[in-house]
Amino acid sequence: MHNLRVILSCLTFGFILTVLLAEYFKPDLARVGLLILIGIGFVMLISYHYAKTKQWSRVYIFILVLILGSLLGTGRLALLAQPDPHLLTQVGQKISLAGKVVAEPENKSFYQQVILRLNHSRNKVLVQAPAFSGVRPGDELVVAGTLALPEAFYTDTGRQFDYPTFLAKDNIFFTLPYAQIRSVVTPKFSLARIVSNVRHLFTGALSRSLPEPENALAAGIVLGVRSVLPKEVSDAFRTVSLSHIIVLSGFNLAVVAAFIAFILKPFPRRVVLGAGASGIILLAMLAGGGAAVIRAMLMGLLALWAQSAGRTYRALQALGIVAVVMIIWSPLVLLHDLGFQLSVVATAGVIIGPALLTPKLKFITERLALRDLVSTTISAQIAVAPLIAYSIGAISLIALPANLLVLPIVPLAMGLSFVVSLFGLISPVLALPVAAPAYLLLHYIIFTATHLAILPKASIILPL
Repeated sequence: MHNLRVILSCLTFGFILTVLLAEYFKPDLARVGLLILIGIGFVMLISYHYAKTKQWSRVYIFILVLILGSLLGTGRLALLAQPDPHLLTQVGQKISLAGKVVAEPENKSFYQQVILRLNHSRNKVLVQAPAFSGVRPGDELVVAGTLALPEAFYTDTGRQFDYPTFLAKDNIFFTLPYAQIRSVVTPKFSLARIVSNVRHLFTGALSRSLPEPENALAAGIVLGVRSVLPKEVSDAFRTVSLSHIIVLSGFNLAVVAAFIAFILKPFPRRVVLGAGASGIILLAMLAGGGAAVIRAMLMGLLALWAQSAGRTYRALQALGIVAVVMIIWSPLVLLHDLGFQLSVVATAGVIIGPALLTPKLKFITERLALRDLVSTTISAQIAVAPLIAYSIGAISLIALPANLLVLPIVPLAMGLSFVVSLFGLISPVLALPVAAPAYLLLHYIIFTATHLAILPKASIILPL
C-alpha cells in the first residue's frame, strides 16, 4: 500500500511538473521522444538490476513512473484546444458566427457578455452583445461583428494580466466586441435554460423584494449571479478583500459548512454531513453548476467533511485528489486561474487552521457558531494573503478585521436572502417580514465594506 501511494505521488508529481514547465518549454515531438528514450533507458536499467540482484530497484521504478507522469502531462497538454486556423485569418474582419450560449450571460455597465461555443468547433468566442439582450444558456445564436483576439492589459496595481491565457483555459480564443445578434433560436428542451429560468425567477423575486444594491448582493451570495453592483461598492469590496462574498465561492460555502456543522453539532455525524451537503449542493444547483461553481461546491463539501470528522490528514489527501483531478481536466488552471488557486489554498487553510486556532479563542463565545466562524475566517485569510499579495500586487491591511466583521453574518444573510427569494416568488408583501432583517444584514455588509475602504492605507500597492 505504501509503495502504491509513492508510485501515485510520483506519477502526479511528474504530470504537474510537466504542466508547470510547459509554461516555459512548450512540449513538442523532440521532447516527447527524449522522454521516451530516457524511459526506455530506465526500463533497461531496472531489468539489468533485477537480473543481477533478483530484486526490484525502487529508485529506478519511481524515476520511471515520474517519466511516465511527465509523458501523460505532455499528452494532456497536446489535447488542449487550439485557436481555429481559419478564424485566425479573419481577425480584424467583419464576420458572422453561429453557436450556442454555454454560460449565463453577464451584465456589464453598457453591454452583455456572452460566451458562445461555435458550431462544429471546440473554440468559444467572448461576445459583447447589446445590454439586456435576453439570451439565455442553451440558446442558438447568429452574431455579427469584427473578430478580435483578447489582449493582455495592466491592472490598477501595475501588474500585467495575461488575459488571453486566462480565457484560453476555457477554450475562449476570440472576442467579438460591439456585436449584433442576428437571430436567436430557443431549443424546445435545454437543461441549462431550465436552470437559468429558475435563477431568473429567484433574482426577479429578490429585485422586487429588496432595494438596490442590497438585492444585487443577495443575488451574488445566494445564486452566484454576477450582478452589476455600483462601481464604488464593488471597488470597496475589492479594497478590503471581501470580493469573494459577492459571488458563490468555495470560501463562502466553507463558511456555510462551518455554520451548519456547528448548528447540528448535537446530532449524529451522518445528520451533520447530510444536512450540510444538501445545503451546499442546493446552493450550487441554484448558482448554475458551471465549472467555478462545481469547484466551489467540492471545496465546500471537503471543508464540511473535515470539520465534522476532525480528520485533517485525510481531508488534505482528499483536497489533493480533487485539485489534481481539476488540473487533469483543465491543466491551465494551475497557473492561470486565480480562483482555482485561492479555492485550494483557502480550503487547505480551513482544514488545517481551525483545529490550531479554536483552542486559543476561548474568549470568543460559541453562540451562533461565532468561535468556529472566527477561527475559519482567520485560517482562510492567513492562507490566501501571500497568494493575493503576489498575484494582485496589493495587500489589504484591513482584510482580516473586515472579514471578521462581515463573515460571521454571511450564513445568516444567505439564509434570509434565500427565504426572501422563495416568498418573493409569491408576493413581495409576503416576503416583507423576512426581507426587513435580510436588508439590514445586507446593508450592514455594504456599509462595513464601503466605510472601511476609505480608511487611510486600507490597501497598499506592492512594488513590482
